[in-house]
Amino acid sequence: MKRAFHTYDVFTQTRFAGNPLAIVSDGAGLDTATMQAIAREFNLSETVFLLPPEDPGHSAKARIFTPGMELPFAGHPTVGTAIFLAGERAREGVEPVSITLELAVGPVQAAVAGRAGKPPHAVFDIPQLAEEIGEAPPVEAVAAALALAPGEIGFETHRPSLFSAGNPFCFVPVKSLDAVARAQVVQQHWDEAFIPGRCPAAYVYTRETVDPNAAFHARMFWPAIGVG
Repeated sequence: MKRAFHTYDVFTQTRFAGNPLAIVSDGAGLDTATMQAIAREFNLSETVFLLPPEDPGHSAKARIFTPGMELPFAGHPTVGTAIFLAGERAREGVEPVSITLELAVGPVQAAVAGRAGKPPHAVFDIPQLAEEIGEAPPVEAVAAALALAPGEIGFETHRPSLFSAGNPFCFVPVKSLDAVARAQVVQQHWDEAFIPGRCPAAYVYTRETVDPNAAFHARMFWPAIGVG
């Protein structure tokens, strides 16, 4: 079984930096178990498998896998795949105005632009707006699952909250960069706070930043996807 694949570094202008991505450009004929095994072999945060679109007006159907599971949507695979497809069209002499990917969460339209002397740039319309999907876990449970003290959770009017725009996350505000750096998964408490299927992941963020131009500093924790 031979399949062409490509690797991209997304969210960076430097080779071997940013978020790595593998794209299998011909995923036709591969079943879900095989796609998952290939993604596990790549062992990158995400691997995309491209398939013919169901709507001929769209660019491609894309399935996104982490080493541990399939995702209905993810940001950097969408950006990287749009840039890859735009590059393929450019080699065919076609300059697309936009790329439309069929994802599990729905069609996503992306615009790709070249930049002189720099890697191409892509932006996309989010497939759905984030919406609150329930009550967040208790602060004490969140703190125990992340090896933090309850008093380190929350700042200003920010409190833990549960939202989804395709993938559910518990957003966990913490008081400092130090707390973000010290946060880690405590497996014995994780499933008590972050229930699989309802609230499987934590997005920890703080107002303190390393980059003075940034508004927040954040880390994501999601053990089930197989990315440490």
